[in-house]
Amino acid sequence: MLDSLTLDMDDLPSGEPGPVMRARRRLETAFSTLVLAVEALREQAGPPIDLKQEVVDGFQREISALRDENERLNALLTESEQQYEAIKAVTRTVSTRLNDSVGRLQTILEDDHA
Repeated sequence: MLDSLTLDMDDLPSGEPGPVMRARRRLETAFSTLVLAVEALREQAGPPIDLKQEVVDGFQREISALRDENERLNALLTESEQQYEAIKAVTRTVSTRLNDSVGRLQTILEDDHA
C-alpha cells in the first residue's frame, strides 16, 4: 500500500512523472543553471582578494609618494626659513648702518649750518 502511495505522488499511473516530480526536476535544473552562472561570474570576476590587494598596493604606493613629497617640501621649507633668517639678519645690519650713516650726515649738515 505504501508503494502505491509513493508511486501515486511521484508518478502518474501511466508511468509519466507526476506534478511533484516535474516540479522537482525543474527546481533541480534551475539550481544547476544557477550554480553554473555563479561559477561563470566568479571566473570572470577573478579572485576578489587579489583585486582588493591591488587597491591596497595602489594606496600604499600613493601614500609612499606623498610621504616622499612631504619630506621634500619640509626640507625646502626648512631651507627657505633659513634663507629668510639670513636675509632678515642682513636687512637688520643694512638698516642699522643706514640709520647710523643718516645720523652722521645729519650731524655733519647741522655742524655746517651752525
